[in-house]
Amino acid sequence: MAASDGSSGVWTLSLRHVPPFTQAEVDKWANDSAKVPRAKMQKAYSNFIEGYVHDIEVQASESAVFVRAYAYPSMRKNNPPYRLTVKLSKSSPVEFKSTQCECKAGNGNCSHCIGLLYVLSHFQKLGLKAVPPFQSKTSMPQVWHLPSRTEGLTPKTVDSLEISKVKAEAQKPKKRKRVVEGILPNVYCPVKQPIPSVEFTSTLVQHLASFQSDAQILKSVRNPTDITMIDSSFGPVPFGSVLSYQQRPSTIETNIINHQNMPSFPEFILPHHDNDFTTVLNQSENEVYLGLQFNHASALELERETIHQGQTKLWHKVRQHRLTSSIFKDVCGRKADFEKLAERFLNKKNIQTAAMKFGIEHESAAAKLYSDITGNNVYLCGFVMNPSVPHLGSSPDRKVYDPNTVPMYGLLEIKCPDKDSFQDCPYLKKNNDNTYKLKHVHKYYYQIIGQLALTGMQWCDFLVKCREDYHKERIYMDEDKWVDIKSSLNKFYFEILLPEIVKQSSK
Repeated sequence: MAASDGSSGVWTLSLRHVPPFTQAEVDKWANDSAKVPRAKMQKAYSNFIEGYVHDIEVQASESAVFVRAYAYPSMRKNNPPYRLTVKLSKSSPVEFKSTQCECKAGNGNCSHCIGLLYVLSHFQKLGLKAVPPFQSKTSMPQVWHLPSRTEGLTPKTVDSLEISKVKAEAQKPKKRKRVVEGILPNVYCPVKQPIPSVEFTSTLVQHLASFQSDAQILKSVRNPTDITMIDSSFGPVPFGSVLSYQQRPSTIETNIINHQNMPSFPEFILPHHDNDFTTVLNQSENEVYLGLQFNHASALELERETIHQGQTKLWHKVRQHRLTSSIFKDVCGRKADFEKLAERFLNKKNIQTAAMKFGIEHESAAAKLYSDITGNNVYLCGFVMNPSVPHLGSSPDRKVYDPNTVPMYGLLEIKCPDKDSFQDCPYLKKNNDNTYKLKHVHKYYYQIIGQLALTGMQWCDFLVKCREDYHKERIYMDEDKWVDIKSSLNKFYFEILLPEIVKQSSK
């Protein structure tokens, strides 16, 4: 969206054009020029430290800099966030020309816009060249005493419920109807289990059935072997019981630690990769690319913050405008119509197919199987970005500690196809010795090489878990293959995808 006053260009994450200013300058302007009440200033500072201001973008014109963002409402949690814009001078010392927000006080200098100015001054203090994908906890004032803020309210599991009802005026008690028939549940047996012995139960049922009795016990007592049990927070319980649906087992994944001397995985190396592709970017393209850049510490913290991958909003956000390892083969194997491929990447929707759903549901069990087979430690892994190639990214399924290998640290990539046997998987090639191996022309191989290159790991275990069997092999880093992959990715990104990003951002 283009800004007013004849501004041009695109909205980016680059902070290059934002003039330097401090929090003290914001306070001075608010007190002397804007005449903002102190209570509103305190609320603005709360908006800053509590992370209410987010999704910041910058656009520069010849005479001014426009910064837009969103801010959560402080009271109405389920309301959509407000959109706000501030206009700054391009020269230093900075002039705060105007502010605008969708809140009721938005025509003046509201707490949301001043909070945005506090955020920008904080970025200046940290020396950031681009808006970070998230606010680093170590760079902010301590906020451990503050509740976390998200967009809207998220329902949580209820363990107990107490209802207090105001007593109405006394009324004559209604005549109770005498119940002459018992309750006949369909899925849950209310009779205390077990009855003295299985033999007693079966004998009694056979005896009553021999003379065609319609006794109630025939409808309530069943053979214990016929009862379907499902998992709950308290272990297996009968299907249909209260615990079966009110105390479902936790779905939060955790690390699998077999070697207690290594409870955590060391930080990724994130090696430097030389950019052997040369091109000349126009101003808008350069601004977009600068907005993707980050430092080594931010990359490591981002990986820790996104270990639950698709379950976190941040994971989806940082993948935007980046080529991820799952599509490396799509780029490298393309021979024509690169523009259509770029449009597909930018306009794709997060659609979960039946095969994807099946794989996600069985991934945790496959990771547990791998740990049981190998005895290795298995750790969750988040989104990995390498500062030397900020336009690329990857999400390995797991990190692995194998004490019997040198080097001891590697990755794990899991595939759970909806098949009975791995022999039916078309991406596995059968060797002369009846063993199977991942085809090096398949997209999964490109994906693994990309993961190893960006993280700096030297090997990755590839596990294919099917219903009846599994396939496991170790794939090592191939530097020559990575050089070819990186060359194709850079050419596609800078010549095709980046201009398309600029084109869509300027709309």
